[in-house]
Amino acid sequence: KLPTEPLHPRTFALRPENKSKNRFNAIEPYDHSRVVLKSLPNDPTTDYINASYIDGDRMNKLYIAAQAPTDTTLYDFIRMIWQLRIQSIVMVTRLFEDGKHKCIQYWPDEGEKRINDFKIRIDSEEKYADYTIRKLIIYNQLEVFNLYH
Repeated sequence: KLPTEPLHPRTFALRPENKSKNRFNAIEPYDHSRVVLKSLPNDPTTDYINASYIDGDRMNKLYIAAQAPTDTTLYDFIRMIWQLRIQSIVMVTRLFEDGKHKCIQYWPDEGEKRINDFKIRIDSEEKYADYTIRKLIIYNQLEVFNLYH
């Protein structure tokens, strides 16, 4: 029989200031494996994102499982990408499914998209029958890096 209660504490996910950052009530990161963001200046409560590290077979914290960003979590999602210099994102949902909004589009269709102090633009895009590969460039006033999406 599978357990019905969580196996580990989820105290950060259950804090009142973080509840709105959880897309679903039953899917919350455990304290020991959650991704911890660098807090924004003067606000220690901004270190939370609903994302968990996943170990690889030969390396700890090789992958991250994260919920698709919403309007309220988009900046946190981009902060996580930037902070950890994530090199690739495998998005396993569409922006819309069955008429429901599943993920906010965090890349531009053309030009650049501004998300607070970050800008994102598409360097290249390859479309296939069932998926698209984009090379995104993310930058702020000081640094630039690339990732595949």
